[in-house]
Amino acid sequence: MSCLTKAKPGAYLVCNGYKDADYVALALSARAMGLNAIIVLEMEEELDIVIEQSNKLGIEPVIGVRAKLLTKIPGHFGSTAGKHGKFGLLAEKIYEVAEKLKEIGKLHWLKLLHFHVGSMIPTTEIVYNAASEAAGIYCELVNKYGAEMATLDCGGGLGIDYDGTRSGSSDMSVAYGLEQYASSIVQAVRLKCEYNDVPHPVLCTESGRAMVSHHSMIILEALSAIPEPQDEDTPEQLLGKIQDLSSKQPRAAVSGAAGMYSHAADLKKHGIEMYKLAKKLSKRVAGDANTIYNYHMNLSVFSLVPDFWGIGQLFPMMPVSRLDEKPTLMGTLVDITCDSDGKIEKFIGGGETLPLHPLDPELGGYYVAALLSGAYQEALACKHNLFSGPTLVRVKSTGSDGAFEIVSVELGPTAEEVIGTMRYNVEEDISSVIEELAKKTEVWATVEPLMTKGLTTMPYLNEYKPPKTT
Repeated sequence: MSCLTKAKPGAYLVCNGYKDADYVALALSARAMGLNAIIVLEMEEELDIVIEQSNKLGIEPVIGVRAKLLTKIPGHFGSTAGKHGKFGLLAEKIYEVAEKLKEIGKLHWLKLLHFHVGSMIPTTEIVYNAASEAAGIYCELVNKYGAEMATLDCGGGLGIDYDGTRSGSSDMSVAYGLEQYASSIVQAVRLKCEYNDVPHPVLCTESGRAMVSHHSMIILEALSAIPEPQDEDTPEQLLGKIQDLSSKQPRAAVSGAAGMYSHAADLKKHGIEMYKLAKKLSKRVAGDANTIYNYHMNLSVFSLVPDFWGIGQLFPMMPVSRLDEKPTLMGTLVDITCDSDGKIEKFIGGGETLPLHPLDPELGGYYVAALLSGAYQEALACKHNLFSGPTLVRVKSTGSDGAFEIVSVELGPTAEEVIGTMRYNVEEDISSVIEELAKKTEVWATVEPLMTKGLTTMPYLNEYKPPKTT
């Protein structure tokens, strides 16, 4: 619906995702309004919905089909790719859609082929292979079925170099830049189309992560910095435990699927224990060289950097206070939720600490930024522990010297608003109950301003003066 207010005639309004009759009817209405809405089929059944709604409304659709390619990507983001992928149709099913449209005299509806092999495609080789495979299906639709195809939508996948390594072997980076990505797609499609004597299609992409990642950063406020106690085990003792555990290999796998699964589970458990001990050893060695500080931040990991907790996404992080001073402490970031997962102790480059400064209230507040957070941390923010999303500060560059001006400041959700999302009536369930009790105990004059401030400010700590780091 938002697109209906902003889309321009001629611009592609690609309608992806699973669809019901209401969705399809709205997309068809967009065409009647002069917008270039293209309904992309994710399942065969959606074609029947499109036909039904088109007949009902008397509006001719333009449709596309999402291809479920065999090209896969490695790592976390490849889990929903390939023939077992979550979305789209395999090639033979796409051809069945074309055949059905041909039988009912509606093949001219089919104009677009779409594919998406996953986020953060690591190499141009995979980009090329995916585009080539999709272009092959596109050419088959034109040459064998007579479809009047016009557009190949290459979906998302254009990755971000989060860790600065420009590497294709990490979930946090990709081994190419924008021009290499575009060149791989254009070359693959051009060669395939020319080989099959098919006119070149219009190429478009939906590279959301690449478009929005750089547009925002999350700024976190430090509340205190406390030295972390040393592990009771010495490095030698921890190394001995690792060596002892490594000598105890899990039992050999037995035949059959159940036996193999049990063996894999044992290997996983064994590996996790090894990892925990190695992590302890690493922290102990680092702690012997430098005291590690836990920086308590005015932060909920689940609300402000949910991808770190959910999928292990690492963001470039750095202090944005006292940039003219060299950081002298090594720290981890601890949030203010009651959840033990609310801690950031893994950073870009494999580090388990971040270089930070000692806190000094006389120098003002101390802040740390999580960079490249535009995809899609604010949108994914949850209300775990009833903490809310951030205050939004919009800035605009005023020149090439790094200067900027603040355009707007929008306060994040207040405690009252967050509580309301849990289907409480704040007035009836909270305010009036507190007022009644406070008046009965004759402390309402004291309680009223505190309650009002608590409900009308954000759930995070306010006006907190951090102690000096010692």
